[in-house]
Amino acid sequence: MMCCMPSIIPENPNQQANKLFKIIKILAILQLGFGIFGLFVEISLGFRLLFGSIILYLIPCGRNWCTCVIYIIMSLIDLLPSLMFLGRYFSWYGIIPLDYIAFFVIFMLKFPFYTVTCYYCFLTYKELKAISLEIQFGAYPADWEQGPERRQYFTGPGYVLK
Repeated sequence: MMCCMPSIIPENPNQQANKLFKIIKILAILQLGFGIFGLFVEISLGFRLLFGSIILYLIPCGRNWCTCVIYIIMSLIDLLPSLMFLGRYFSWYGIIPLDYIAFFVIFMLKFPFYTVTCYYCFLTYKELKAISLEIQFGAYPADWEQGPERRQYFTGPGYVLK
């Protein structure tokens, strides 16, 4: 329900959030291209990837931390059956027929792509959650009892990507 609410986080909260938002937008565009290619291979696979790219793009636009959680859950729901399908196919047949090479390439590329997107979504989730808690309650628990005019909000760069 919180995903539909307006965000309390400002447009440019800090440097780290801006970096993560740029990375998430790039990953959303990559997933959009991946989804368009997936439409030619299998319709349901392509629509799942396109829907995931929309959710991924809504993270920097809406700035709600629950959108990150929704994307991570949705990508894991999409990824696990794909991995089970590939494992079952290779354990039974062992080789990829040339007629279905595009189908298998899409399924094989989903694992590293979803791993990267889930990692950056989790970093964005941590950053957005920390920013929203700092805006709501202040930077330190000792400041919570004081009025909003006495609170000191976090002004640092946020989490650091290495």
